[in-house]
Amino acid sequence: MRKIPLFLLIIALFSCGGKENPSLNQKIRGEGERSLILKAGPEEVWVGVPFTLELTMKGEKEDDVLFPKIGQSFLPEGLLLRDYRADDNLLILTVKAEKAGVYAIPPLNVLFDNAAGGVELLTRPVEFEVVSLIQEGEELSPLAGSRRIGFLTTLQTVIAIAALLVAGLFLFWLLYWRKRVKITPPEPIWITLERGKTELLADENLMEGDRGVFYDRSVSLVKKALDGVYGENTGERTREEFMESLLLSSRYEAEVKAWFVKFFERADMVRFARSEVARDRALADLDETVRFVSRAAEEAQKEEEDKS
Repeated sequence: MRKIPLFLLIIALFSCGGKENPSLNQKIRGEGERSLILKAGPEEVWVGVPFTLELTMKGEKEDDVLFPKIGQSFLPEGLLLRDYRADDNLLILTVKAEKAGVYAIPPLNVLFDNAAGGVELLTRPVEFEVVSLIQEGEELSPLAGSRRIGFLTTLQTVIAIAALLVAGLFLFWLLYWRKRVKITPPEPIWITLERGKTELLADENLMEGDRGVFYDRSVSLVKKALDGVYGENTGERTREEFMESLLLSSRYEAEVKAWFVKFFERADMVRFARSEVARDRALADLDETVRFVSRAAEEAQKEEEDKS
């Protein structure tokens, strides 16, 4: 196989580092002064050469600018997230391609929130082509030898066989007892939510006592609705991961997303940092919790009735 001289690689990397393609730039306008300005580049992208997206977010004076933390799962297969930097009004992503091809970075979702309500703006997908400096049959340098893991060791084989035997015995026991014990079907999620909402509203001492107890129960009820009705799997994700999922989802209104961000942050501060929260603010969170859970219960009940 033919090798590529190192100086050719350096020339190629420098030659594609400074140009920008105007077609990759976007300006998304919203209400008032709200806008998103996206700049992407360089124009020519090679395998292994960083590609940068710079998103500037301009809002009204009273706006809170909310956007999810971007992780590796946000990018399509073949792109690696090398750097993520963000402040109140600027988001910079640096990605690198593992292989040649045409890629599309999904839209970036930004929520401008203030007392009058939330406004959501979305960028368009960013499409670009990545080419490889190395042609088929060429290489940059010889690769060091690597050891390949082959067959299992004797101990690993014994452990694997024992695990299969245990799993088989457990499956046999489960099938045997299913015939003898009548399995009670799980309670419909909408009934669980309605009962939880009633209990939350019926607790007269909740709002006058420990606010941490109130937020414990409210957060638990909201997460039951998110998991049971909308399939968010909040228990299997970190707070940042499931908040990113909520903000990127199209099934929730902008006002609901804005409340999610502030509600979960306020709940954590009260429950874990023992911060104080005014009674009126807690009552407003109670109203929003009841409203969200009621809507989720109605959707779940309607879906169950449609299936039957």
